[in-house]
Amino acid sequence: MRTRALAGAPDGFALGLAMLQRRGLAAWARALTATTPPLPAAETRTNVIELPTDARQIVDALATIALAAAG
Repeated sequence: MRTRALAGAPDGFALGLAMLQRRGLAAWARALTATTPPLPAAETRTNVIELPTDARQIVDALATIALAAAG
């Protein structure tokens, strides 16, 4: 919106420039969230790799990677 407004593009008002100028940023943000559809739910992934959390597991994983790259 900023780029279009600074360039004098006529569609800046369609993006909420008028509301931003007249009512401020807070009103513009409320209007944006009220008119924007919610994001789709995240898809469930079945092939998720669990990362190690134990220091020993991390060292083992890094050593395995290093040995595979060296060999």
